[in-house]
Amino acid sequence: MTQFNSNIDENQLWQQAFPYFFPYACAEGVYIIPVTSQLMQQIMYSGGGSTKTERAISRLDLAISSLWQKIDYLFSVDFFPHRLAAATDLLRAADFGEGPDTQINALAIEVAQAVDNVERVLEMSSFHSEAVLRAAEAVEEK
Repeated sequence: MTQFNSNIDENQLWQQAFPYFFPYACAEGVYIIPVTSQLMQQIMYSGGGSTKTERAISRLDLAISSLWQKIDYLFSVDFFPHRLAAATDLLRAADFGEGPDTQINALAIEVAQAVDNVERVLEMSSFHSEAVLRAAEAVEEK
C-alpha cells in the first residue's frame, strides 16, 4: 500500500492517488454537476460514449449527479475545479458511504467505484497508447 505524506495538499494527494485521472480531470477544467434528466437523455442518445473512457466518464457523471440530488443542500455551489474534485468532495460529504443513510451510502459507493473505474480505464488507455507508439517507432527503425 502506498504511504502518503500527511503534509501534502489536496492536489498532491490527487496526483499520487490518481496518477491518470488527475491530469485528465485538470485538463478538462471546471466541472458543473450535471442535471440527471439531461444527463440521462444524453447517455440514451449517445449510448454513454463511443470509447471506454467516455463510457467510464458517463458512469461517473451519472453517479455524481445521483448522489448530488441527495446531498446538494450541503454545498453552496454546484461547480468544482474539476470532475475528480467534485467526486471526492461529494464522497467526503457522504461520509465515504459509511453514514447512517443507506441510500446515500449506496450512491457514494457507486461514485467511489466509478472513480476507480475511470482511473483504471485511463491507465489501460495510457499503456495501450504507449505500446502502439513503441510498435510504430520499431517499424520506422526498420
